[in-house]
Amino acid sequence: MAWNVAFWVPVLVVALGVSVIVLAALVTDKYATSASTVVPTPAPENSIAPAGTPSASPAQVDLGLGDDVTVGNDGTVHQTLRWAWGGAFSPALSRQVSLSLASNTVSMTVEETRGNTGLSNMSPPPIGNAITSASRLPALFRPNAQVEAVVSVNNYGSNTNGVCIVMANGQVTVFSDANATQGFVGAEAGFFEFTMDWDAVL
Repeated sequence: MAWNVAFWVPVLVVALGVSVIVLAALVTDKYATSASTVVPTPAPENSIAPAGTPSASPAQVDLGLGDDVTVGNDGTVHQTLRWAWGGAFSPALSRQVSLSLASNTVSMTVEETRGNTGLSNMSPPPIGNAITSASRLPALFRPNAQVEAVVSVNNYGSNTNGVCIVMANGQVTVFSDANATQGFVGAEAGFFEFTMDWDAVL
């Protein structure tokens, strides 16, 4: 059987062309399917910001206690006050009171306060001659309820034990006896420096 060259040559050319087109399409689809899509990964929340990136400043807390308040790196709040102490003293004596609040504990240190009571001898010393603070503790440092501590005092010219009572309202009073019933008499009466602690109201 003789080949009709004029007929088969164009047919073969067309078939070859179609095969090349199909093969090219298959190869292109394969690589397009296997190509990965790159999605930017967000930085974790605790990642370190690049150099030069400003960081947020810690919130400044206003404790409402005035400019004489400092807060240490450990979170301890400190305040130093200058109090007038009256009752037994006229005029009142001005002395330093240092306060601190760490965790849930308040610490109060009162500077030695002694002077002339105006009474040379009276037994028992009247309770009205107890030493009282003209100011009250700031609310942050006040106890939840009345607290007291034994303190060293001088009365009638002799050293003895008295008691300091801090009320829940912040009032501070020092008595010359441990039962909190007597005040002070004498020229150098009063109390020596002392520190007492209590639980804060938070």
